[in-house]
Amino acid sequence: MQPKATFIDRAAVEAWDAWFRLRDGARLCDTTIECTWRRVAGAVAAGDGALRDELATAMASWRVLLDERIVAVAGTDARAWPSDPCALVNAAAFVDAPGSPDARFDGARFAGSAALALRALDAATSRPTTHDAVRPALGVTGVADALALLGLRYDGAPALAFVRSLGLRLAEGCFRANVALARKHGARIALTRASRARAIGRGIAGELVADAERHGLRHAGALVLTSQPRLALLANAVADALDPLADDERRVSFPPDRRVVRSHGCARVLLRAAGRSLPESETARGVSIGAQLALRGALQPWLDAPIDHPVRVARVPTADESARARAQAVWLGLVEPRFSVDDAASGSVASMA
Repeated sequence: MQPKATFIDRAAVEAWDAWFRLRDGARLCDTTIECTWRRVAGAVAAGDGALRDELATAMASWRVLLDERIVAVAGTDARAWPSDPCALVNAAAFVDAPGSPDARFDGARFAGSAALALRALDAATSRPTTHDAVRPALGVTGVADALALLGLRYDGAPALAFVRSLGLRLAEGCFRANVALARKHGARIALTRASRARAIGRGIAGELVADAERHGLRHAGALVLTSQPRLALLANAVADALDPLADDERRVSFPPDRRVVRSHGCARVLLRAAGRSLPESETARGVSIGAQLALRGALQPWLDAPIDHPVRVARVPTADESARARAQAVWLGLVEPRFSVDDAASGSVASMA
């Protein structure tokens, strides 16, 4: 039985209604979000009952988030699906006993959900697509929420260790599914000497690498960290990708009438339920540029493309701050950082039009 999805942030409800809820003119096709999950899982799985049920459960539990372009057309007569779809694994959804002294991260389940997400992307790209080249992208979101729910400071050494472990689990799950998909549906890529060395360097188990040598891989370069603010809002307003948490009562405006709602964010709501508070030092207003780059450097070795979306800042950096950030990025092996002023941290309304 599919679990019932729980909205705990008002912005998530508005995000679903604005971008993910299917309508036929003035008629609502998705009367509840469970209808959305069933529609999407059924269309993506295309007759694979096991994948359909696993995917519906993972989406309803906020563990796996599928590309909004797929959600918009799944179950309709639309012929073209994106050939470069993304899926996100929501790190915040894998913290057990959040905000308590017993809080722990379920890494095995996280890796399993990464594998499930790649299976879903493979099924989605087996349909007619907008282009011939298929390039699915698998990433992570809600990392700052997971850190807060585990009681870890965003700028601390334990946070870096957690993100490295997260990267390994993401790579493990993706690689395992990649080999299994090649074995089941046919390989598209052979394991080269370079890709073998990269897999071993990432800590992928030797027997799994040997399987890839025998069966090949289904997809190349699938691990990519991208900014997906709408998906982050849908998942009870978790922090996007590796971004720090937003300030409390962040004001967000939604189309079509630009209505404004106040968002507390996933971590803050769950911490309050556990009798805990979130210090401002853990938000975009208090987290330094250096701390954000450090987390990017911790995750980058497990990704197949450079992390290149802007660093969220509360104000425009000074020339000295920008120079230090560029030097740190070089030292960490990152691309030159770009910056985006966070609307909530600057006191403005975040427009999601």
